[in-house]
Amino acid sequence: MVAHATFMEENFTEFVTLLHGHGGTSRVRSPGEIAARDSYETVLRTMLQQAQDRGELNIDNVASASRAILSMLNWMSRWFRPDGERRAAEFAEDYFKLLYMGFKRR
Repeated sequence: MVAHATFMEENFTEFVTLLHGHGGTSRVRSPGEIAARDSYETVLRTMLQQAQDRGELNIDNVASASRAILSMLNWMSRWFRPDGERRAAEFAEDYFKLLYMGFKRR
């Protein structure tokens, strides 16, 4: 998650243009774009499934969990400011803690 957020911050203009400024969700994606997206999602799902198999996580649906992670990280480009006080990686660490520890009081 930190690597994803750091990449977004380091390539902020391009990242925002890709996600929001180049036709949004209505534009047709090239086969190369689809393959890159699918490959990235497969890596994330594989990591989650492996952690699940080792008993480290309790995930009902790995595909939904990976979509939730990517949604959190990608939406950050809507409000994140590279010149702000906090780095994107710090927000990603907050997100990780939220996902890993949950909202429930311990």
